[in-house]
Amino acid sequence: MARLKEFQRQPTIELNQRPGFKHNTTKWDGHQIEVYDLFFDDLRDKPQSLIEIGLKNGESLRYWQEFFHHPDTKIVGLDWIIRRVVKRAGDRFTFEFGDQNNPTLLKYLAEKHGPFSIVIDDGAHTAKQTKNTWDAFWPQLQLGGWYVVEDISEPHAYSTLLELVREVFEKEEGVGVNIDAALTGFSPMCFFKKTNRKLVGIKADVKYTL
Repeated sequence: MARLKEFQRQPTIELNQRPGFKHNTTKWDGHQIEVYDLFFDDLRDKPQSLIEIGLKNGESLRYWQEFFHHPDTKIVGLDWIIRRVVKRAGDRFTFEFGDQNNPTLLKYLAEKHGPFSIVIDDGAHTAKQTKNTWDAFWPQLQLGGWYVVEDISEPHAYSTLLELVREVFEKEEGVGVNIDAALTGFSPMCFFKKTNRKLVGIKADVKYTL
């Protein structure tokens, strides 16, 4: 199990110059930006293949484009409302129209754009849709990649996620999962890192609160 690093707010970048602040994404309001800074800081200069499911108004796509600034980075956004996303999200991304209630479409899109180094589920946050999205995108996550679920507000979503992780241990030979959790201003978010070895036990500890 990966232990979550101690979190300290260190203003290495002026507040009004931080990508999340500049682009007015709700990830700033809920402090998710600071958690992403912690987890992904050592990845930002390397090419990434990222998909985010659930885009609201598209501001987070602009944030990812600036945060992961390597020219070979690929960013995909998935949402079921087009007009509010495309006009705000910049030009270094691919937009896909889709619904988390359609597992066949999710699987098709995962295979079309994968494999991924980062998958972010910021969609509807229900147990059913969380499972649909995991089933489609976890197989397309690279070893060493991160699968993030934001705003886990529905109680059934917790148990669903743990069951999905147990299935990885039981069915995927040689594949393990490191789990870290953070309690942000909105609700908990979990980071699942796909590893190439099995770990003993499944445990998600909240190590800090924002």
